[in-house]
Amino acid sequence: MHYLGCMKTKPIIIIAITVIVLTVGGYFIFRGKSKPSTSSNEISNFLKAFKAQVIKGNRDSLMSYFADKQASEPINKLITTLINKQRKSDEEDVSFNIELNVEQAEITQINPQLATAVVPVTFSEQHLDTRHSGITFTIQKNEQNKLSIYQADARNFMSDYIAYRNTAWTKKYTDKEIYSPETLKAFLDAGNLFAKYDSVIWFTHLKKQTYFYVVKGKWDYYNLMKDTTKIYKMGLIGPDYKEVIPAEYDLIHNISGTFPDLIEVEKDRKRGFYDLSGKVVIPVEYDQIFPVNDTENLAALRKGDEYFWLKNDFSVSEKAEVKISELFSKLKQPNSFTLTKSPAGDITEFNSREQHGSIYIPPLTLLTLG
Repeated sequence: MHYLGCMKTKPIIIIAITVIVLTVGGYFIFRGKSKPSTSSNEISNFLKAFKAQVIKGNRDSLMSYFADKQASEPINKLITTLINKQRKSDEEDVSFNIELNVEQAEITQINPQLATAVVPVTFSEQHLDTRHSGITFTIQKNEQNKLSIYQADARNFMSDYIAYRNTAWTKKYTDKEIYSPETLKAFLDAGNLFAKYDSVIWFTHLKKQTYFYVVKGKWDYYNLMKDTTKIYKMGLIGPDYKEVIPAEYDLIHNISGTFPDLIEVEKDRKRGFYDLSGKVVIPVEYDQIFPVNDTENLAALRKGDEYFWLKNDFSVSEKAEVKISELFSKLKQPNSFTLTKSPAGDITEFNSREQHGSIYIPPLTLLTLG
């Protein structure tokens, strides 16, 4: 999970890339009737008309091009992005051109009533390099011989739009106007760690000290939370530039994300904890760790079919008989939090001038129970 909010002196608005595929209606199957077929020329003219409405900024007209004409959030988000008009309330105050190159669309006929059109998109601004992207529209012809957009795959487009918008924004202001002194120093210090590590992906500001999340191997952000074999190993570097956690783990969570001043780590589907001095507090050998509200225990630990109690002094009990019903009644419920404040109390920023914002990796307990 991500939350917005970081050590920036100016707000940054980021559009969440949750609109992966916009499914906007069902494909009509006609039985017992002659099926009207589409042609490349028809689709090309349809796309040209769609582009004309984008240029005019006619939101209602654009909505009518979709099979599902209801104002759903995904469709609205795509239309708003394509129109790309500056809003008076938009604090970013940046502008650039988005060009739908429908004349260069690659049209593929799936069947007589259904076709795809890969439409190239160009982002441009006077002081920036041009960037290319694309949207794949799936277009259908219904029984009334009318074309409409059945589906729009805007994954690459939205990702490229966000990156270009962030670049345009950072070009407008100086680093000192955008970032706090702590963040600027962290950028500089992170650069000095590349001699030993392949990537420095995040950094955390904690009690006016900075900790760095480092990676050996090829960093793969998009498969971070997936249950796949990792091609990298992650570690944590302290304010003195020494390893707090060696770079040998699949994932390192936010500091204090589960217990104060402790860091949850994962390796080969096993979990454990380090403290800020680099000491292993809970060995990385447990399948699940359940924080509890209890006078004697901090958490229940599961290893295979066996359970143990983590005591208040961080010692681990002998094998214990733990009733699941009793355990669930004691589970510590996470405090609610907003998308501008970390529940862990610290701020973990992306080490990037293009990928703005902060990141929160929820404790494994939340993912397991969720």
